[in-house]
Amino acid sequence: GRAWQLYNAQKLTLLFVGPQLGGRVRALAAKNDYTFAAVGSSIHVARRAKEEGVWRGHSGNIIQLLQLGTQILSIAADNRLMVWETGVYEGPVCEIEMEAGFTPTSIVHPPTYLNKVVVGSEEGQLQIWNVSSGSLVHTFKGWGCSIRCMKETPA
Repeated sequence: GRAWQLYNAQKLTLLFVGPQLGGRVRALAAKNDYTFAAVGSSIHVARRAKEEGVWRGHSGNIIQLLQLGTQILSIAADNRLMVWETGVYEGPVCEIEMEAGFTPTSIVHPPTYLNKVVVGSEEGQLQIWNVSSGSLVHTFKGWGCSIRCMKETPA
């Protein structure tokens, strides 16, 4: 749909309905009173149910959002990973361009890795990125099949 809804999980009651957005919501993330909704190549930022701003920077549809501390990470069909700081609307604080032959499909933050995320790809490879420095830490060859989703787990 073109909006999001926030529920009280304990009582199963509707708390807020987000604003009607200009397109289909493709990904959501939340942190405290903030809700982040990806629509096309933009991320709409709402505090409670009121829109506060829009982050723009991707040229392709956003695939996934990930909340990491006070930051939101986004991966998109333009083969870029962007790091956004909550409350700052000038642009991303970090922008990472993936190499040719690596199409991002999923992103996850391993709990014991400081400032690092694992990005899965259509080609089956995994990459570990340091989002503070914007540097590639390691590439895993993969298993020859696409990675569609990932979930962190303790060792």
